[in-house]
Amino acid sequence: DGVWVAHLRAALPIAMVLYIREIVSSKYHRLLSWLKIMYYVNFVLIVALQLLDIYSFFQTIIFTHAAILIGIVVCLYVIIQESVKAKNRDALHLLLSFSVLPVFGLIEMIVFYTADFSQTSIFVRFGLFLFILLQSIQVSFHIKQNWEKSRMADLYEELAYTDSLTLAPNRQAFERDLHRAFADK
Repeated sequence: DGVWVAHLRAALPIAMVLYIREIVSSKYHRLLSWLKIMYYVNFVLIVALQLLDIYSFFQTIIFTHAAILIGIVVCLYVIIQESVKAKNRDALHLLLSFSVLPVFGLIEMIVFYTADFSQTSIFVRFGLFLFILLQSIQVSFHIKQNWEKSRMADLYEELAYTDSLTLAPNRQAFERDLHRAFADK
């Protein structure tokens, strides 16, 4: 049962690459596509090697760790380039929350290779929790900003179609309503 959880953990970077791909510009899509293919191949290979009893979980984990380390370097490079050079604010926010994953992932790898298997998975779970928490905070700020922009747009529209002295609909409102009335027919 635990081996299948490890297999799912090996597939987790695929989702992360797809998420990063949506945020960065298209000039990095090819690089991220190659990274995604590497993760697919790694996933299929470790599952096949274990199902065929060629290698055990502990013998294949080094392949997954190597792929994850390569992915961390590539993803950090892409996100940093996108946030610094392209001034992509979404990439900057992703960088801030994504940076916890490599830290906790590396701590877990160190603990794993020092043979303290009782503590493994705690660090990655905590890192994922922090990542999700930071992303949730970012999403809530984004929703709040969009709501405020929408509220301001509604206010400006109301001001554009209302006479400031009488608070009755103005000539712009009359022309808008007239245009709508004839456009429906």
